Amino acid sequence: MPALRGLSRGVRTEEGFQKLAVPGGQVRSVAVDFDGHVAVVGGNDGAITVWELPSGQQLLAPVRTGHRDVRKVLLSRDGKSIISCGADGAVERRSVTTGELLGQVQSDFVDAVETIALMPDGELVVAGSDPPPQPATGHQGSGPALVSLNSASPEQLATLPGIGPTLATRIVQWREQNGRFTAVDELLAVAGIGPAKYEAIAELVTL
Repeated sequence: MPALRGLSRGVRTEEGFQKLAVPGGQVRSVAVDFDGHVAVVGGNDGAITVWELPSGQQLLAPVRTGHRDVRKVLLSRDGKSIISCGADGAVERRSVTTGELLGQVQSDFVDAVETIALMPDGELVVAGSDPPPQPATGHQGSGPALVSLNSASPEQLATLPGIGPTLATRIVQWREQNGRFTAVDELLAVAGIGPAKYEAIAELVTL
């Protein structure tokens, strides 16, 4: 069985150094299965690839995740699914063989999920960070301009700290399905926006 020696832009095994690349991006994380036969690579371009070891043959073409920047990849204990996290504050589970999205969880307590770990009982541990708030749009005087929940485009909503394209789209979809926002705290009804994320943007939005 190949023995894992180190990680960089590839995996070093007893048979030699296997270069595992992310086309157009930089390798952020590498996960190897228990037998040392399969490696999963996540890149800063938001893509995941799967490779066979020690041949270095690519088993799965790059799969674009919703992370924008993949911070960490793991293989499930049965080796059948990839667990990944990233800058969008979400954790995804995908099929190793097809790359199909099997499930997604949006964190409501951090803006970016930096790392994840599997406990012996299968529980997933999530750790992340809350970057400092950035101005949502231009400036009016000395403070940031407020973003209108009822008229802003997805692109404008995505500039809010911790929102990004995925949550921005969900806000617009909620608006289309339920009508105009009548109170800012209705944001809590949008999937993926919890108390921590709401507090971070509540002063930056208006009706």
